[in-house]
Amino acid sequence: AYAEDRLVQTDDAATIRDRHAHHFHTVALSGGRRLLADARLGAQFQFDRANITTAAEWALTNHDFVLAGELLLGGFPAYDGYGHAAEAVALYERCITPLTDVDRELADFLRCCAILSLTALEDWTAIFDIAAQLATSPDPRARCLANAFAAVPMTLLSHETARELQRQAAADLVIAQAETPGSNTDIAASVLRWSRAVPMAYARDYRSALEVLSEEVIDFSALDHVAVTDVTRTRDTATFEILIGEPEIALAILASLDFGQIAYHYGEPNEVRTLAYLAMGQLDTAIEHLRVHARGCDGRHENPSEQ
Repeated sequence: AYAEDRLVQTDDAATIRDRHAHHFHTVALSGGRRLLADARLGAQFQFDRANITTAAEWALTNHDFVLAGELLLGGFPAYDGYGHAAEAVALYERCITPLTDVDRELADFLRCCAILSLTALEDWTAIFDIAAQLATSPDPRARCLANAFAAVPMTLLSHETARELQRQAAADLVIAQAETPGSNTDIAASVLRWSRAVPMAYARDYRSALEVLSEEVIDFSALDHVAVTDVTRTRDTATFEILIGEPEIALAILASLDFGQIAYHYGEPNEVRTLAYLAMGQLDTAIEHLRVHARGCDGRHENPSEQ
């Protein structure tokens, strides 16, 4: 421990940590600054979450909040995808306040990531608080995503308020499509479509929910960036097909995903595939499918040797 402490105090150690942080920053931002990181990075970062955290901590120590924020923005799938949402929220919070006056776009993108993490934690109060913060954001994409997500749990409390949040989200989407068309605006649009469908599913009107989700079918083969919300929509669409008695269609929908064995909290398709097999009466197939994928779905494994 003494030798390690001495090494940390040397200039060489600082140089190594700088290189380490910038290496992971380059990987995390390989697709540019996105409202939500590419879900496929979850596979790449599955065993590098500790590296991303260490790099972000080092950047925060040096008050390089932009470096830390972009690391966490790109590294989002490593946390939320594998059961570390609370850790992610704590790191976002350390970046958001100092970034708000320096890089408002990055601060607001991190707020959007925090909303997704808080959804996994079912911390609705915190979600409403962040959505309120984003109400004054100059970025209509962030405002749209925040209101769309907040509308879903609000449906359980006040239908009128939820509808107003969706109206605000829709208005902001129109602005975003006019001012900043592109993948980040497409992400916001996808989230808004999902938020319109989920309350229908809460009311067990699965066919109406499917109609909303089917207005725009996601073609994963044509996407250069796959947001986790795209996977969520696909998973939910398949789930609703099972609930109306169409498990074969559900399996066909899930086949569009190229995520294989990646366990992803918001978009894990393997649980839904298992339900589809059960609905088709294929118990042995369902058990085998569940057995193969279950160990990788609980987020406990930190490296391949432990699996």
